[in-house]
Amino acid sequence: MKNWILIAVVCLLSVSILSAGAAAQDRSQTVRGSWMQDGALREGDIVLADQNAGCEIVVSEKEHSAVRQAAIFLAGDIEKISGYKPPIVSTPSGQRVGIHLITLGNDEIPKQIAQDKLRNQWEAHQILTMQNSVWLVGANFRGTAFAAYTLSERLGIDPLYLWTGYTPEKHPKLVLKKTDYFANSPTVKYRGFFHDDEDILPRPFEYSGYPLRIGDVPTEWYQRFFETALRLRLNMVAPYTRAHRRFEVQKIASDWGLFYTSHHYDILL
Repeated sequence: MKNWILIAVVCLLSVSILSAGAAAQDRSQTVRGSWMQDGALREGDIVLADQNAGCEIVVSEKEHSAVRQAAIFLAGDIEKISGYKPPIVSTPSGQRVGIHLITLGNDEIPKQIAQDKLRNQWEAHQILTMQNSVWLVGANFRGTAFAAYTLSERLGIDPLYLWTGYTPEKHPKLVLKKTDYFANSPTVKYRGFFHDDEDILPRPFEYSGYPLRIGDVPTEWYQRFFETALRLRLNMVAPYTRAHRRFEVQKIASDWGLFYTSHHYDILL
């Protein structure tokens, strides 16, 4: 009986996640790496990295911490693929290709950005290449962050790389195809991970032979859960209730742009 209940829960979760993603991305074709130009340069393509030189990531000080964190991940992703790590700056230098992360209303954006479609939408975003720039513009701060995670995946990063061990192909010359991509608001507004029983993650063993079931779970494990959720364009996490959920962990989730909630009844006690 328990096995059937487990199967039912897994199926329901799968349907929810697939439904949530359906509005955001078309999965009928290959997604990972699909925006990377692997041949001769074409009109409108943008070189993000070439050996030891390349782009910069522009994030205004007005932006939410979730956008700044997405920029940090994006810089690391470009380095994984090309070997070049772009600097993150608050104002464009004018000397490099710029990847601009902007939340609608925070800064000037090109007229080619569909502001009317973005305005008052939930997590909608647009990715546009134009001249010597890449524009990642979100309807709200989470939309802007999701634009960065979308770009990373389309350049070749597996959103689940922390768990699959997938290593992206190396491209010292990293070229982004001419792009104009728009993601509407997701079908399901709140989408999250319920990562239960994280108290059994690598920890000291107790007398019974099981991992210690009290005390703190290392912060790095929560960071891995949270990063994975964001790369999958989820916006909520629900940690296990019986593990000590210290404020530091809750703050990381919030700072990175995730709603922090719970699932078990224990939260009501």
